[in-house]
Order: sequence, then structure tokens, then C-alpha cells
Amino acid sequence: MPSGTERTKKVLTKACELLRAGEVIYFPTDTLPGLLAWVSIEDAVGRVFRAKRRPRGVPLPIGVSGTGQLLEVLDIPGGVISALKDFIPGPLTIVGPARDDADLPEEVLKDGEVAVRVPGYPPLML
Repeated sequence: MPSGTERTKKVLTKACELLRAGEVIYFPTDTLPGLLAWVSIEDAVGRVFRAKRRPRGVPLPIGVSGTGQLLEVLDIPGGVISALKDFIPGPLTIVGPARDDADLPEEVLKDGEVAVRVPGYPPLML
């Protein structure tokens, strides 16, 4: 029988495979259980909206693995990230202008802005 660490690794590997294949999964986060989808797969993002019965005009926050990815998504100076270092990773949602070159579906944008979280939950810090 595999150890707890081996089982966790197996589950996380399968979860990543499912997400990359466009599936939606139920998964714990640092604050609440949530529905996860790969943000660049628009059909998967649409299924999250439908499952949550969330209106399309109310964008979902996206999660990133760290400050590097945060700067790939948000068009903000690195100094802002430094000011937030005591709060990320963690249960903080940062809203700011999306980078023009970020691969984000319209469903996660509102007036050119995106809500981003850097979860403080190790399994999500992929």
C-alpha cells in the first residue's frame, strides 16, 4: 500500500492531467473548497460558470503559483509585489490590469482587469 505522500503525489498528478485535458475538478484551496479549471481552456472555464450558476458578467478569480506568474498576468510594477510579500501566498485576491500578452479568456476579465490569487495551500502551488 502506498504511503500518504505517494498517494498525495498520485492524486495531484491525476488532478493536473485532468485540468490540462480540459476537465473541471473539485479541490480544496487555502480558504474554501473550489472548482478548478485550466484558465486558458475556455470551455472548461465556461463549465465552472455553469456549475456555479455564476453570471458571465461576474468574473472568477484565477490562481497562480507564485509572484512570477502573478507578474505574467497582471500589468503592475514589481514594487507592488514587494509591498504584498507579507500577504502572498495566502487568502488575498489582487485585482489589477491584465497584461495585454496574458492568455486569459474574456470570462475572467472585467474592464481589462483580472482578480488573481496566490494560494497558500501547498498542493495548489504547482
